[in-house]
Amino acid sequence: MVIDSYGKGEKMDFLNELLNQPLLKIGRASDLFWMLFGNSILDSFQENKTTEKFEYALHLQCPWRIRSKGDSQIQLASDDIYQPTSLIKWSPEFDWDVQGNNLFDEKAQKLFSDNNLVFVKRVSISKNNDLQLEFSNHLILECFVNTSTFEECWRFFRQNGDRHLVAKG
Repeated sequence: MVIDSYGKGEKMDFLNELLNQPLLKIGRASDLFWMLFGNSILDSFQENKTTEKFEYALHLQCPWRIRSKGDSQIQLASDDIYQPTSLIKWSPEFDWDVQGNNLFDEKAQKLFSDNNLVFVKRVSISKNNDLQLEFSNHLILECFVNTSTFEECWRFFRQNGDRHLVAKG
């Protein structure tokens, strides 16, 4: 379901399911940024094979940043994916899409380490479907719808459900 088919109250009701949920993992698939929240779910998809899923997922395909609440310093941002790590010198042959090669991979691992459990403390959405999540570690995720077309910008969904909020331009 596209987000525009939801009323503001319905959008917030669904997004508010994130409140007090733990942020368990973050990562990327190419330049799509994903965040996984809630309980871990073991899913058997073939005999003797299981995979770990998570209750909620947020996929971002638009500009986003994670900043400190106090001083607004940007800690991690969408364009970090295209920059080499601090250990790699940029060259024309630099391949940002290799896992571990870029600044996002380096910073994300440090920012949300497995040692520090982080919870969602606040959720908001603007009239333009810009999304903001505030975390218990005083970081804020801000993502911005950046298209006037019907291209997907972000998606929030339950892993084992058919309900999706999809923000488009």
